[in-house]
Amino acid sequence: MRFYLAFLLMVSSEAFAREAVSAPPSDWKVASPRKIYVDVYKNDRVSDPYLYPIDADLAFGGNFAINFDIVKYKSYNLFWDNLLHFDQSSETGRVVHGGWQFELGLTLYTERNNPKIQVFHQHHSRHIFEATRDTLFPVYDRAGLRFNIYP
Repeated sequence: MRFYLAFLLMVSSEAFAREAVSAPPSDWKVASPRKIYVDVYKNDRVSDPYLYPIDADLAFGGNFAINFDIVKYKSYNLFWDNLLHFDQSSETGRVVHGGWQFELGLTLYTERNNPKIQVFHQHHSRHIFEATRDTLFPVYDRAGLRFNIYP
């Protein structure tokens, strides 16, 4: 994780530095939110071997998301998109399952103010609360390169 963060910061400083000398301050934004939302939902059906036996009792859930640009210059950005998700038991009313998804990324190339090439690091972890398990919880950490086709 430290390597990816250092790499993203190094590449971002190089990309921004090329045009920063002549740029007026209004072209720069720091810690600017792009999207913030809350979802609430009712599960129609949940079938997940990881959650068994509590998967049958997951009635309601919710998501909380904050997506923002850490640093943005014109259409280039270093971004961090976050999503927390939770599911509630219909038996006890308690939140028994939750997780965190995030994506830390950098736009390397844009076309007509649309990001076309981005590098990213993604994380997704899932946790069961109030239950003892012999196995650890699932975690997906990955890094990659994204080619945005449309728009």
